[in-house]
Amino acid sequence: MAASNPSVIDKFITVNWKVIFFFIVFINLVFRLLRINESLYGDEAFSVFYAQQPLSNLYAILLHDRNPPLYFTILHYWIRIFGLNGAALKSLSVLFSTGTAVFILLLGSKFLNKFAAIIASVLYLLSMVWLVEGLELRAFALEGLLAVMSFYFYLDTLKFNKKPAAIGLAIVNVLLLLTHYLAVYIPLVQLICSIFFFSENRKGFIYYLISQFAALLIYLPWVKIVIDNVPEEGVFWLGKPVFLDLKYTMFCLSGDRFLFLLHIVLISCFIVVIPLNKIFRSISEKFNLKLFILLLGWYIIPVGAGFLIAQYTPIFRLKYFVYTSLGLFLLIGYIISSLKIHYTLVLALLAILLFTPFKLFTINQPVDEDWRTLVQNVKDKMDDRTYILLNAHYKFRDFAYYYSIDDFKNYNQTANNLLNNNILLLVDTTPLPVYKWSEKEKIMYIRSHDLVVDPKQTVKSKIKEKYKLCRSQSFGNIILEQYIKLKIPCELYDSLVSANDLNCGNWERTVSVEPSTRDSIVSFINPFEYDQYCDVPLNADSATKYSGEYSIAIWDSIQFGPLISIPALQVKSVNRMEISFFMKYEFYNESRVVFSIFKDGGDLYREERKLGKQIPTSDDWKLKEVNFDLPEIIDPESEIRIYFWNPSAPRVNIDDVMVKLIP
Repeated sequence: MAASNPSVIDKFITVNWKVIFFFIVFINLVFRLLRINESLYGDEAFSVFYAQQPLSNLYAILLHDRNPPLYFTILHYWIRIFGLNGAALKSLSVLFSTGTAVFILLLGSKFLNKFAAIIASVLYLLSMVWLVEGLELRAFALEGLLAVMSFYFYLDTLKFNKKPAAIGLAIVNVLLLLTHYLAVYIPLVQLICSIFFFSENRKGFIYYLISQFAALLIYLPWVKIVIDNVPEEGVFWLGKPVFLDLKYTMFCLSGDRFLFLLHIVLISCFIVVIPLNKIFRSISEKFNLKLFILLLGWYIIPVGAGFLIAQYTPIFRLKYFVYTSLGLFLLIGYIISSLKIHYTLVLALLAILLFTPFKLFTINQPVDEDWRTLVQNVKDKMDDRTYILLNAHYKFRDFAYYYSIDDFKNYNQTANNLLNNNILLLVDTTPLPVYKWSEKEKIMYIRSHDLVVDPKQTVKSKIKEKYKLCRSQSFGNIILEQYIKLKIPCELYDSLVSANDLNCGNWERTVSVEPSTRDSIVSFINPFEYDQYCDVPLNADSATKYSGEYSIAIWDSIQFGPLISIPALQVKSVNRMEISFFMKYEFYNESRVVFSIFKDGGDLYREERKLGKQIPTSDDWKLKEVNFDLPEIIDPESEIRIYFWNPSAPRVNIDDVMVKLIP
């Protein structure tokens, strides 16, 4: 290294190199391990779903896919050893990412200087794009590791004439192209820059050419598969990139817009200083212009060439070029370590460059798609009155991984098993009427990539013909929309009980005669009892009851008791409704009984009677009676609805409810 005061920086690094080396590697490992418990997202479920299958199945897919086979093959054997646990799966990417940190230090210390290696490794450690993309269950972490290894063997071949390095370079470059097709820019950069090393070491240059000729021969049988899978604009899901896409990619590779500008200014100023160095002598005598050009090419050429080629075949995306940031980090490290200025100025410049990455860095970076939380939410709300519609259909792998790992493993029947559980995968709108989904009272519509397969939102329009939206939640980029039949209020979504079901805690209709008036009185009674054939609701309380085996508890987590719904035509001669029930609670609460006249998803009339405003004097059950005078029912197609509601935290128990229709 060549800072102006080697006794301070160089000596410290030299004396403590092994400690620094292992400390940086250890911190890389720890930071990445702290993040592996996140949900699978994006294309990760695709990777796991096919990697778990026999290699014959896997290769049959990949021969007609735009994913090369190496990463999937490694993941296949990783799954066979460690299983399908999410943390175990992501540990493979942790291994590759930590290996990248090791080779950054090895490459930098051997061919640049130890200070440059440390700066580059710290920038890599703090890089959010690597903390996110480098831990995906995709090929990007492996690609980053192989990229640094490739340049290590490349320089070892050209500078030191090492035959083992030439063999390693051939193998690694073949593995790179079998990891990600757009890694082809790495051999391209190396080929362009090898011209600069020709005069320095002809023997090394010859070894390099032989090495890459051998790599080409090895890879040649796969070239036809690559050509057959080149994306076509209008067919592939990516479109032609615009300048905004290029800016976004460059910003993310640096960290953000400010860091990008800072890096560009530093690189530009250094380029200006290089030809003036003989006058100002501000650059170290050990600085190697060829290495500078190589690192600059590693950073710029793949992104620039990729953007231009993507104008003809749409293959431009940040993930595909994240490996170029490794060249940037080494370049920044090499520039700073080559400045021949006082060490305090060097450290000040380094502090400026690292301040923003430190500020931006966070282990708990939100994921794009939180399938784990979403699926748990769905499972908590799922019942036999609910249908789940999943759009787009190909996201079934993500859903199945958290819904039922056994169904996920049973890869030949995964989609059918989901369908058997009332989970419909939507390719387009045509399957909607086939499975009679509209017979259900509730719909959970999961939107992930739905705008890709259904840009006109025809599925949503079809749902809204019979349902209304009650609730919408976001889980990263996934949206869960919960719908209910138009004639049912949204307040009852979580506790919907139909009076027409089997006799499972539902309303029993009886008719009696009033002796004094001889009028027929219709009553509805609900004792809240459930036998062995009934699904017991979550708020059925067997510990606290007035009679029988159960009562119904309502509180802020489960706010609604069962609904009774009576067509308006059946109460046209009714003047009053008398509701009696037994009630028990310990604390002041906001419970109430609600009476409404309901039509087309809304209340035409509504009354409430508050129940828990008085602090009880004992723990005994109390008989409560509430009366409602019926207003004139203008619309004969409306419904009379009665239900209990408690939005407050204190629990309220209700039992043996009777509703009398008084003429």
